[in-house]
Amino acid sequence: MGLHRTAPEMPFSFGIEISWRLAARHWGNGYATGEACAGLRVGFTQLHFPEIVAFTAVGNSRSRAVMERIGMRHTGEFFEHPKVPVSSLLRTHCLYHITHEQWEANDA
Repeated sequence: MGLHRTAPEMPFSFGIEISWRLAARHWGNGYATGEACAGLRVGFTQLHFPEIVAFTAVGNSRSRAVMERIGMRHTGEFFEHPKVPVSSLLRTHCLYHITHEQWEANDA
């Protein structure tokens, strides 16, 4: 899990991204959700970011579910990820976000 600035070549506003990667053998144990919640807490309470984004391939239902469990909402935006080959089924991504205010309301 990590927080970092979005790459400048991304087709949406510059921001802070939360991301996670787990080996398949660890899926379904709540690790991504737990760590992502901790990442949002650090991002909003210690680093004072106004908004945090996340994105994934449209078909990645597991990551989309994590985003929704931690209070993020789909922005309605879809984009072609510039670092994924044009021929890949994983090229189309969806964008999620949460503001500090939304996080506080969810965390209460």
